[in-house]
Amino acid sequence: MFGLRQLTGNRKSLRKYAAPGIVVLAAVAVLIIWLVVPARSRTAPPSEIPPVNVEVLRVETLKEVVDSFELEADIEPKRVVEISAEISARVETVCEEGRRYQKGEELMRLNDELLRAERDRLAAMVALNKQEVK
Repeated sequence: MFGLRQLTGNRKSLRKYAAPGIVVLAAVAVLIIWLVVPARSRTAPPSEIPPVNVEVLRVETLKEVVDSFELEADIEPKRVVEISAEISARVETVCEEGRRYQKGEELMRLNDELLRAERDRLAAMVALNKQEVK
C-alpha cells in the first residue's frame, strides 16, 4: 500500500517523467488534430478560363413580315336595339352595317311621296277653311 510518504518520496521521479509525458501527450494531440482536420488543397487555381464549346448559327432575315392576319369569329353585340318607324312606308336607303352612329344621325330613309301629298292636301284644306271663316 502506498502512503503519503511514498508519494512524497517519488516527487523527484515524478518531475523526471512529467516533462517527457507532457511532450508525448502534446504530440499525440497534434497527430489527432492533423488526422481529423481536412488538409487544404495544395493545387493552385487555374490561371486561365478553360475553353467552352460554342455553336454558331447564321441569322437570316425574313423577306416579308405580315402586319395583320384574318381570323374567323362570331361577334355578339353588348346590347340589341330595335329600330322602328312611327309610320308605314317603303324603305329607300339603309345604314351601313358595322359602322358607329351618333345620336340623331339618319339610319334609314323612307319613301315619303304619299305622305307629302297627304300633307299638301291637308294644308290646302286648312287654307280653304281659313278663307271661308274670314
